[in-house]
Amino acid sequence: MMLFGYLFRWSGFQGATDEANPFLSELSQVPQFTDVTGKQGVKVASEIPLMWHVLNFRSGEPLAGEEQDGRMLKDYEYRVFVRVNPLSGSVIFASSRYKISDSAVATFNAYIAPKLQRRHIRVAELSERLFHQRSRADYFVTYFLADVPGYGEALKMLSLAGDDVAGAGFFSFDKSSQSSSQSGVLHYSDFTARQIGLRPIDSRQECGRFGGTGTIQFPDEAIQELDKFLIYANV
Repeated sequence: MMLFGYLFRWSGFQGATDEANPFLSELSQVPQFTDVTGKQGVKVASEIPLMWHVLNFRSGEPLAGEEQDGRMLKDYEYRVFVRVNPLSGSVIFASSRYKISDSAVATFNAYIAPKLQRRHIRVAELSERLFHQRSRADYFVTYFLADVPGYGEALKMLSLAGDDVAGAGFFSFDKSSQSSSQSGVLHYSDFTARQIGLRPIDSRQECGRFGGTGTIQFPDEAIQELDKFLIYANV
């Protein structure tokens, strides 16, 4: 199952002195959430890493395309995956649809202060490192989406996908060579990365896609590899 969510910053970690996770303590006060991590009967595609929690989220309205019966009041239950890293101050909310993640975050923010604030991901910096230092990288680029202002109106956006996009030789990093408009070669300086997908070099499965606005997409069966990357990236 694909999961869609966002990366946030939560300032409530600051000044915390007890051993308990302050975010989870606050989350437990929101009645729409129930932590079911490790509970019997809760099936997940992969073992859940330490910083992740599986929640049941109850919504008063359908969020996954269900038909709503106006004759009766009922809650709709959805599975939400939450990753909490007190050291970096980051939190991830993800579910099977962005709409569910949006509603879960809005519910948390309605009850708890401080609120979750969207954390942008430095996709351009990350992609430059993985492209330019590919021989020393621990991850290969599997998906790449970028604005291409260097080509004017002829080409505005570029999308590439493959097992090793950086290894395809599609881009040039030679600053002394001609510009793309003269040579037809796409130089790194000519594009602005918007979204990037990654896989570990020892795996063929993509572990996640990351957008500059803080969006995250990943298959639930790759959650362990995703977590390793997040630790690698200090997220």
